Amino acid sequence: QGNAVGAAAASCCTCCLTCFQKTIVFLNKNAYIDIAVNSNGFCHGARNALWTIAHNLPEIGILNGATWIIQLACIGSITSFSTWMVYLGLTQLDYFNDPTSTNYVQDKIPALIAAGFISFVVAFSFMNVFDMVADTILYCKAVEENRRAKGLLDARCRYAPRSLDRLIENGPEDSDASDDYYNGGPS
Repeated sequence: QGNAVGAAAASCCTCCLTCFQKTIVFLNKNAYIDIAVNSNGFCHGARNALWTIAHNLPEIGILNGATWIIQLACIGSITSFSTWMVYLGLTQLDYFNDPTSTNYVQDKIPALIAAGFISFVVAFSFMNVFDMVADTILYCKAVEENRRAKGLLDARCRYAPRSLDRLIENGPEDSDASDDYYNGGPS
């Protein structure tokens, strides 16, 4: 309010934050996928990834929703099953359950909490790999379709399995893995 130096400093900060935000918005795993698939630099890969995501938003949205549900179910089931197995071991094996044993566990709760935490970390790590693989497969499929539409690939050339094409186009009920033939060049 009336301070020209403060207004200029605020304008500079706003400009810097806007530039930073526009640069950071491209920092995501899809940029790294594009770098790996197309051997691009980071900025070019981020721009390609943004374009690919924008032009394949429904497929990517469905995949992200499905993988989120699968991740949640798998992390929960792996953590629960592993913790339950430790509980069974602690309560059923004389090695841990017999008070005269040197390895007797009197208070089982801390051991179960530790087992649950460790199994959660392991399950979470594996499910992150699953998520990255699912995103990479869909990204590669989108790049293949884009290249085919631009005439950069022969229309007969198939890099993705036909079952993936059917799954994306028709849903899971029509995908049959029996003819999962694909090739790396024209037929």
